[in-house]
Amino acid sequence: MMKPRPRTRIRPRDKAKNKFRSRMRDELLNGELFLHIDEMKYVVERWRMDYNHYRPHSSLSYMTPAGFAQLCREAGCIRPHTPVPDEVQDCGILSQTLD
Repeated sequence: MMKPRPRTRIRPRDKAKNKFRSRMRDELLNGELFLHIDEMKYVVERWRMDYNHYRPHSSLSYMTPAGFAQLCREAGCIRPHTPVPDEVQDCGILSQTLD
């Protein structure tokens, strides 16, 4: 007889990641057959742009993520650039601003 696994609490950030991954898989990856890596990169980038810039999200009061980020920048609740400490190698991710 198998012993039941203890229930682990899923953090809200993990729930959002899982929802995004599930949506991407259902809407994009399950419906496409990519013949070349360049084609896959192009199609995924188009889907990402649509998801972030044109599709409203209920969790953001039906704003797009790009519109919500712009509103936050205008309200001063986020900084456009995060400084990187000297001992951390900057790979460019932390210094990118939201579009």
